[in-house]
Amino acid sequence: MNKSKLTLAMTMGMLLCTTAQAEDAAIFDMNTSILHIPKIEVRLNDTQVGVFGVEMGLISDDPTFDFKVTGVTPLEGTSSDLFPQEDAVRRLLSELLSGSNNLAVADEIIAPDAPIHIMDSFTPDFGKGPEAMKQIVNFYHGAFSNFRIILDDLIILEDKVISRFTMSGTQTGDLPGLPATGLEMDADGTGIYHLADGKIVEFWHSPDTLGMMQQLGAVPMP
Repeated sequence: MNKSKLTLAMTMGMLLCTTAQAEDAAIFDMNTSILHIPKIEVRLNDTQVGVFGVEMGLISDDPTFDFKVTGVTPLEGTSSDLFPQEDAVRRLLSELLSGSNNLAVADEIIAPDAPIHIMDSFTPDFGKGPEAMKQIVNFYHGAFSNFRIILDDLIILEDKVISRFTMSGTQTGDLPGLPATGLEMDADGTGIYHLADGKIVEFWHSPDTLGMMQQLGAVPMP
């Protein structure tokens, strides 16, 4: 075992122990090059996320690890119980934007004066709050049949949530400056949401407008 591998392993062990609460000390096995951390309690904002046992083996002289969880203590409750701020965002994308018959959801998850920023080149400014959100939903579903949004990633940062999503549909209605084309689009997007008391108090959506316009024939492909 060379010095660089030992230093790297011990550094990783200390990092895991300091970023979580480890009830048992990390043990480094000099003979097998395996770092054992029997029990780590991971917390986020004083909420228990999980309890793990970890083995981490060095597999080469490069800083590369064979990392595996050796045991998990399951937590009671759902993801929304652990991170209630994500519930409004998931409902916004899956129930409201992806289902035009669920407009009442806007009243449940959007604060009355919430600014809504849709960062594309064609969505009108409908104002603030739940009623504006309902108009945005009607706008998208009027322009695109089978319009839907799939949530790809979700990152939770205290009172803010960040999403990466994929939006798709067939343009069977008119967009400002672009009559119906009958073409399909499938574009990525990101969202940032500020939440308070279980509701979205402001959010920003940034879809890949250029990619959408290229797929709809409004902008030439490169």
